[in-house]
Amino acid sequence: MSRFEKELSGSLGPYWQSSAEEEILKMEERTANGEIIFEAGRVARWASSNRVLPKNCREILAHSAYRNLFDEEASRTAEEADTAAFLEHYRKNYKEPGEEEIAEMRAAFGTGGTVVDIITCKRIEL
Repeated sequence: MSRFEKELSGSLGPYWQSSAEEEILKMEERTANGEIIFEAGRVARWASSNRVLPKNCREILAHSAYRNLFDEEASRTAEEADTAAFLEHYRKNYKEPGEEEIAEMRAAFGTGGTVVDIITCKRIEL
């Protein structure tokens, strides 16, 4: 049982149960307002960015009146594909940091240090 399900069940107390119920109402309102869209394959996405809803939002949506409009597995698969595509795009378009960025890194980490871009694994010697 997830934290949200515990809240909703009331096992964590009336405050958290009420809070969970409010979150469901907010998610239903956002869906009714068109902030959340459902694409073919029943993937839940934010209309503004076309990004898949994060897991915590999908969990709330799964307890809403719109639960039958999306599929968790399809949404998770789409989220993984979107993330893989983003990371590939980032790696292809990576540019070495400029002088100003390196100066900011030196100010933050000190001269002589090494900063590693965790997506590209490129090491930047300061």
